[in-house]
Amino acid sequence: MHLTGDDLKSFEELLRKDSSNENFEFTFETNGFSYTLDSVDDFINEADLPNKSTNYQIELTSDEGEIYINADTGNRLRISGDRDWVHKKKRQIKKQIDSNKRILRTHAVKIAGAVYAFSMLGIVVIITLPASYQRISVDLNPFQTVIISIIFLIFLTWPYALITVGNGIFPYHLIKKDETVKYRPRVRKLKKSVFVLLGVIGGVAGLVTIFKLL
Repeated sequence: MHLTGDDLKSFEELLRKDSSNENFEFTFETNGFSYTLDSVDDFINEADLPNKSTNYQIELTSDEGEIYINADTGNRLRISGDRDWVHKKKRQIKKQIDSNKRILRTHAVKIAGAVYAFSMLGIVVIITLPASYQRISVDLNPFQTVIISIIFLIFLTWPYALITVGNGIFPYHLIKKDETVKYRPRVRKLKKSVFVLLGVIGGVAGLVTIFKLL
């Protein structure tokens, strides 16, 4: 699940919905630093904070119960409290997650995991075969032995390597602020400069007009 800007804000609103006296806490870590906020607005709108994180925790406590989400442990979700409230929040959160999850990324990981599992199963089957089925005599020189060993190693590890690389390039879970946030201080500065420039131009034009009338 990837949540960016307004999606992250909508997720907070969803968690607060149907809850009374709620207390919301949002924590995320990046580059060895941890930040704890009482609203995702601070993360979205504060240009000085990091732009994204794959390690975050969200906790909401209310009179009806508690919701805890920990992305660092595979998006672990725990909902506890009044039975009706728990079932309602479960449906709401599931719908939100389904609408924001990356289907291609999820299926790619499942396929790679399945291939890896079948590879391991095949090796186990070969190892446990009766000795009569394993009597294959092949004469290989050292170079051929090394090449076959490398190919065998690649065959064993490529699904796991693919998952690892994919998680680095395209994380399984991610929060990210709106990219325009980092340009807002520059835009504010530009606006001030434009207003000052227009004021100067307007003042000069006014003085010129006055001198022409004299």
